[in-house]
Amino acid sequence: MKKQSLLFIVLLVCANYLFAQKKFKVNGVIFQTYTYCGGAEPMPEVLVELARPRPIIGKTIYIKKGNSNSGKSKVIAKLVTDSVGGFSINLPKGNYCIVDENKTKPLTIPKDNQVMKHDVKCLTEQFQKCDFSLNVLNKEVADIQIIYHEYCSWAKPCIHYSGPLPPGVSR
Repeated sequence: MKKQSLLFIVLLVCANYLFAQKKFKVNGVIFQTYTYCGGAEPMPEVLVELARPRPIIGKTIYIKKGNSNSGKSKVIAKLVTDSVGGFSINLPKGNYCIVDENKTKPLTIPKDNQVMKHDVKCLTEQFQKCDFSLNVLNKEVADIQIIYHEYCSWAKPCIHYSGPLPPGVSR
């Protein structure tokens, strides 16, 4: 009876190990939207077009283990989007944090100047957030959509801008 119990435990441990190592396909597309940054007042169609998500070809993203972009989380994969903005990877069950290249380097706070003040707390919080949080369970994760937004230099989050604005832009 002891041999059967021991064999059962060994099989259970092996099955557990194999299941933990199983990988699941994860795929998606990276998109970009834009803000109108001034100049002549645009036609409404232009604003709609800027807000329409467009695939980013050749965008590099990084996958980190965990739920945040902390200094402790290491990059486990680097991916570059294909000709339609797509990416694909096989990952074991777990929580992952997807970030772009800027969030793989140490956070640097730009210097303030007469018209631009940087909110250090806000910048730190934004840096620690994942661009996309991914939870891989026991199945494929398909059709993820990650949208990056390109802000005007004077309208980025965590920045207080007090300088003149381009023509056609109001506060």
